[in-house]
Amino acid sequence: MFYSTGGYYFEVNQAKKKTIRISASKYHNQRAQGKPRVGDAVEIIIKPYSAYKTEKGVVADVLTKKETHSRGHKVRLASGSVGRMVRVL
Repeated sequence: MFYSTGGYYFEVNQAKKKTIRISASKYHNQRAQGKPRVGDAVEIIIKPYSAYKTEKGVVADVLTKKETHSRGHKVRLASGSVGRMVRVL
């Protein structure tokens, strides 16, 4: 899972509960996955983001209108959960 704040980029390792700083190119390569489509299997992060709570599911609605988004596209899963996409499975 990746996020940015204050001009710095970070990768979160949930298994180790550790956050490391990464390069901007690695961050942008992960975010360049493109806009998800309805029916894609994805992993999302749910607010509050600082808790690093993630959930896997199938996209029911894409709530972000833009083709790319710096913090990840906001999607609604078939289960009803809303969050920002971390990765496509």
